[in-house]
Amino acid sequence: TKQISRMTKNTIFLACENGLSGVLGCLQMKIKSWADFTSAVKKLENKKLVEQLETQEITVCIDGFENLAEYCSSYICSQNGADSLGSGNNGFGLFKEYLQELNKQMTRLYNIGYFVVITCHPKELKDRKGAFLKYELNLDTRARKVICDNADIVAYVENNGVDGNGKPLKSSAYFTETDEFFARCRYDHMVPYLEEFTAENFKKAISDAIKAQIDEEGSEDHSATELKEMYNREELTHEELVEAIKDLFINAIQDNEELE
Repeated sequence: TKQISRMTKNTIFLACENGLSGVLGCLQMKIKSWADFTSAVKKLENKKLVEQLETQEITVCIDGFENLAEYCSSYICSQNGADSLGSGNNGFGLFKEYLQELNKQMTRLYNIGYFVVITCHPKELKDRKGAFLKYELNLDTRARKVICDNADIVAYVENNGVDGNGKPLKSSAYFTETDEFFARCRYDHMVPYLEEFTAENFKKAISDAIKAQIDEEGSEDHSATELKEMYNREELTHEELVEAIKDLFINAIQDNEELE
């Protein structure tokens, strides 16, 4: 979460779980229901805020996506008077409605133009005898599809514990699937592994992968050009940028609340 807050000079967290106390000064909306999330997406669509994307990058991080998926499930059940997705629709289930609603709102967010990052805890997959098989996203297959079908990168981040003095070591990140965990990257030349997962190392790895692709193919497509510019653009000072975004962010929320 700390590294995500440093991916661009401005990060807005949609906090679906606790854990942002260690990220000082971050902008956040607390998400405790599906209504909170749809309202947050509406606020992020505010014209004044979106206009800033023409000159600077803004990260939107959904922190704790498994909780958001649960909020969506509960919403669909309440809308249909069901105790669970499986029992709804006269026993035929509400899985289609759940996937449609989750995908609809996530697509709205994806299409605004923010740099979207999603965090989700892993879960252990086990065989019938209880033996460990591998780590997977802690989501049902439908929610997992909404993420994996849209993400350029799905990284598995591994905690490396502490050093001899008790100081936390930086985590490592993997971008290719192994027998032990799921990961994936759409960039052919992306390094498979970062020993130290920092915002700087991650951005450099993406920039290098894009450059290698351009060198190999001899031309730049639109998306590659945008990404290269994103990671190499000269930006305003941190103080100027943060103050501007904070003002716009607060005003966007106030404007939308007045309309509601």
